[in-house]
Amino acid sequence: MPNSLVKFKNEKDGNGRGKLYWGRADVDGLPFRGQSAPMLTQQEYEARVVRVADPHNGTFRTWVDEENKEYLRVLDKILNQWAQCIFTRRRPDKEGNGEIVYIEWAEYFLEDGAPAQLSNQEISYGQQPFGANPGGGPLGT
Repeated sequence: MPNSLVKFKNEKDGNGRGKLYWGRADVDGLPFRGQSAPMLTQQEYEARVVRVADPHNGTFRTWVDEENKEYLRVLDKILNQWAQCIFTRRRPDKEGNGEIVYIEWAEYFLEDGAPAQLSNQEISYGQQPFGANPGGGPLGT
């Protein structure tokens, strides 16, 4: 896994929507999220896998160790191109303790985008097709 995502390979939680699998992250630039690792041929993979984004937000008081640790975790994902910053607002704490940071970000994953079956009706997931990386360019460059 020769890209910047190697540091996250021990993360397994896909935000409650499945486990994370890192086997192709060096090729695809993102972890695959699902109930099991993708067992698809290359042709099936290219036809079915889609990129999805999970929105997040948070307010962090940088002088509080636990909150600052989580804030730095978010920044780490953004800087290593697993996530994208959408909005940030910083303001000083009124008591002079430090900065309060409000941030909105999106975390990206690959998922099996094959249509789901429900009562003989096909339902499309509606995600965007796989191809573009979060930053718009190739990851790791």
